[in-house]
Amino acid sequence: MMDKHIIRITSYLSTIAIITLGILYYVLHHAPVNALSSSTDLTTYFSYSPGEIQALEQLNSEKVMTEAEVDQWTQIVFELVKENRSKDDATRLYAYFFAAQRDAAALSYQIKKKLSGSLSTVSQKTLCLLLPNTCASLHASEKTDAYSLKIAQKKWQKLSLTKFANDLKPKKKPWTR
Repeated sequence: MMDKHIIRITSYLSTIAIITLGILYYVLHHAPVNALSSSTDLTTYFSYSPGEIQALEQLNSEKVMTEAEVDQWTQIVFELVKENRSKDDATRLYAYFFAAQRDAAALSYQIKKKLSGSLSTVSQKTLCLLLPNTCASLHASEKTDAYSLKIAQKKWQKLSLTKFANDLKPKKKPWTR
């Protein structure tokens, strides 16, 4: 009986991972940056005020978001979830994490017309919000710049104000104090 349960959960999580990776693959490989310039499909999930946009327009970054960063942080988030979360929370956590990455890329592209900035900064800050107990173990692989940090802060602010961030926080058991 336990074997069927394990197989079903593993199958379910594998399906989610494959779908998530498929979407990322499609975005990175089938929508090259030069094709994006004529498209209006790259919109942000969250809305941003003109003041928030203007603050980002004034900053620059020599860094560019890369496929290698996506791969690196995909592996990191899968490992962290495997070590720290129940299967029930994993699906939501993946969705919010990858939505934050995608939103950062879309926002950056809207402002700079390229995938400017470091996805590592956004990924690290997002994981610190969603998995606060693992924050100390997340080390940025590179020095961040003001533009990447500002985008990460905007993502953190938007995510922390949403219901899902509260849903993922550890809950007290009713019988504990």
